[in-house]
Amino acid sequence: MNFPFPTSLKILACIAIMALEWEFVSLSDAADPVASPTLEANGQVRKFELDIQPILTARGCNAGPCHGKARGQNGFALSLLGFDANMDYEAIVKNARGRRLSLASPEESLLLTKATGKQPHGGGIRFSEADDDYQLLLDWIQTGTRRTEDADPQLLDIQIAPVPHSLTAGQSEKLTITATYSDGSSRDVPGCVQFCPMNPLSCP
Repeated sequence: MNFPFPTSLKILACIAIMALEWEFVSLSDAADPVASPTLEANGQVRKFELDIQPILTARGCNAGPCHGKARGQNGFALSLLGFDANMDYEAIVKNARGRRLSLASPEESLLLTKATGKQPHGGGIRFSEADDDYQLLLDWIQTGTRRTEDADPQLLDIQIAPVPHSLTAGQSEKLTITATYSDGSSRDVPGCVQFCPMNPLSCP
């Protein structure tokens, strides 16, 4: 990801990962998941609070102008900026008779077909099938729409590299965002981050 910076522009990285503050809910509260044996055997079981909500925040799905508004959008409402994991899980997995997800045919889930533009979506295309976010969401559906449990790793730290510095007009900088978890693991999370310039007019 390359971002052009005018001289002395300081960038505020608005991290969309809220895992430290969310109340984790036991898997027993989830809706009858049917996990994919292959993905589960490979240790790729995704969790809602840890993997999915950050994507919804980074892509603006739960922002005020979209489904995060008080009455939602077109019958689909999410909590503003993902502050109510229970509400969001219910809205995606259980509400509207579960029509937003298809465990039998995950690729045909409305959550994916609308975000990729396969079906009309007032919010436009949010990502393509080639994006990591799409694969994460698909994996989550395929492994039974799991929720985060107490024993799962929690977010401890976010590191942005390189360290903040000034650039001249026309220069660009590739930023790396690394999340560290309580089990000692770390991973790149560029899809879970929003970059917010302090002066939007100087950074197109």
